[in-house]
Amino acid sequence: ERKVQQQCEIERQKLNQQLQAERERERQRREEERRVEIERMNEERRRALEKLEEQRRIEREATEREMAAMMHRLNEQKAEELRQQAARIQAEQAVRMIQSVSRSSPDPCNIM
Repeated sequence: ERKVQQQCEIERQKLNQQLQAERERERQRREEERRVEIERMNEERRRALEKLEEQRRIEREATEREMAAMMHRLNEQKAEELRQQAARIQAEQAVRMIQSVSRSSPDPCNIM
């Protein structure tokens, strides 16, 4: 009977060891699944962040292009205004020159 009890105890210990080993394998499997899930979530977050950064870059470049176009239009407008102003000044100077010359020269009708 003692031998049977020892045999039962040995079998019980083996079963406990097997159960413990199975629990450890299950724990490791869950840890691996959790690690993989965390990696997947991190990868999704990384991709979402990259997408957001790309959208911001595109928006920033579009804004920069719009600003450059606006500055170009303003510069062209200012240059045209300056050309028109220079033309007016030149025309006014020409009129004054003609008036000055006509006042200082003798009237051809009064020569005789």
